[in-house]
Amino acid sequence: MKKYFILLIFLCSWSGRPAAQDVSASADGSGRNIVKMNLASPVLRNFSFQYERRIDDRFTLAGGFRFMPEGPVPLLEDLKFFIGGEEVYEEWKNAKLSNVAVTAEGRYYPGKLGAPRGFYLGPYIRFAHYQGNLPEYEYQLTGPEGEEVRKTIPVSGKLNKITAGVLTGVQWKLGEKLYLDWWLVGIAAGPAGGKLRGKISLSPEEQEAVRRELEDLDFRRMKTDVEVDDNGTRADISGTFIDLRAGICLGFRF
Repeated sequence: MKKYFILLIFLCSWSGRPAAQDVSASADGSGRNIVKMNLASPVLRNFSFQYERRIDDRFTLAGGFRFMPEGPVPLLEDLKFFIGGEEVYEEWKNAKLSNVAVTAEGRYYPGKLGAPRGFYLGPYIRFAHYQGNLPEYEYQLTGPEGEEVRKTIPVSGKLNKITAGVLTGVQWKLGEKLYLDWWLVGIAAGPAGGKLRGKISLSPEEQEAVRRELEDLDFRRMKTDVEVDDNGTRADISGTFIDLRAGICLGFRF
């Protein structure tokens, strides 16, 4: 069942204009707050927003919220030849996925313009929840006359993860109130745990066939606990995940 996490996991996300002026919020009359939307997120069929508040000349605090409503895997058809070709596309084309994430971030602006302009380093922590109806799991067993019989099990899954890392980026002031925030790259890692559930009635022969196939799967560094009974299959999976974060946001300061 390892392939059912490939698009869930991960599945599963631009600053400095010189000016000779005071960098304090009161001096430029811009206020301490910026609300932003990640302009790149709709490409991946999700919506990402951030609120940033200036604390002093070098530091800000930010909170982010991202959600993807239930729907097909984003960009699946466009990227099918990069993720396994037509076979993978056919398996995943009817899948439905959704996710939500909350991020807490602190930023340090070392440049002469001070917060919230210029290059910054932003340590952050993120909680994310993913769920979906996944491709059917296919297995085979021997029929009553020795023939090979292939059957499928409908699969649904959930995954929760908490990651911590650092984001690097640059933020420009485009106008009196307008800002552009470029998330260059963020790298984070942390624990995650998920469940896969295949609800279907299984005969003793079907249960044994499913167990044999699951025992042959290589979950690599993942810890797994798989059960098969007459009501279907259950798999608990946990491990350490790595996240990448990037984007470009348009913001309004007040």
